[in-house]
Amino acid sequence: MDISEQMELHNALSNEAIEKIYPMLNQLSLHDHAKEHVIWSYFSRKICETGSLTDDLFQEMFKCYSKHQLLAIESLIIEMLKNDFLSTNQLGIAEKVFTGKAFIKEAAAFKCRHKVRTGNLLNEADVSALLQLGAYSTLEFALDKCAITADGLNQIVEPGHMEKDRKKKLALFKKASKYRMK
Repeated sequence: MDISEQMELHNALSNEAIEKIYPMLNQLSLHDHAKEHVIWSYFSRKICETGSLTDDLFQEMFKCYSKHQLLAIESLIIEMLKNDFLSTNQLGIAEKVFTGKAFIKEAAAFKCRHKVRTGNLLNEADVSALLQLGAYSTLEFALDKCAITADGLNQIVEPGHMEKDRKKKLALFKKASKYRMK
């Protein structure tokens, strides 16, 4: 197979075939990127089957990551953070391993969503960090739940005319302004 065919192999295989190929990947003559796609597919399908990220599957992912240092594993962990599939214990383990910008953003957003879901308010430092990271959907979530302190609300200011992410920041500012008036 040429490289382009190898790169699409994971799409052509059934769940059963992926299950059988995954443990033998090191014995196959596949391009490293094609192996990474198979690994991503293996774990992605496992997560979809269970509907969650079990501790056993999480440990298996980290064992694979420690061997291969694959971006696919970090990508899946980030996706699990976005969908609130990780436990706080799993996040603690992941924070010791991953240091990428996308991971840091999603980890902070996850922690703040967890804070709101457990009945706590986001404070000034939380809001400032989320704004800096561009985690606007988490701020909107917190605003919708009325879960931001007065000092935190004051961090959401009207953006300048040429400011990055102006539309998103302006929408947040308008929503926060409604809560400030209450």
